[in-house]
Amino acid sequence: MKTLGELIDTLVTLNIKVWFEQDWVYKSAAMKPEDFACQSPCEIQTHIKRLSELNLARNAAMTEIDRCLAEAVASGKAEVGTRHKLT
Repeated sequence: MKTLGELIDTLVTLNIKVWFEQDWVYKSAAMKPEDFACQSPCEIQTHIKRLSELNLARNAAMTEIDRCLAEAVASGKAEVGTRHKLT
């Protein structure tokens, strides 16, 4: 089982990868139609598929962080200050 720090590291890494893929999508959308037509359909499909896979992994990482935090609080192994709201 990964530690909370490892889970957060995974999420940060995935966020960066999603950002780069999304940046490619935005740049492609801003291209002139004739420039966009020069890109191969395979390249476009690869980026869209990669973005979808990264997003799924990112959602899974966030769910795992939520589970880890809930488990730590429920077990009493996590200090929770009065200014923190856990629901």
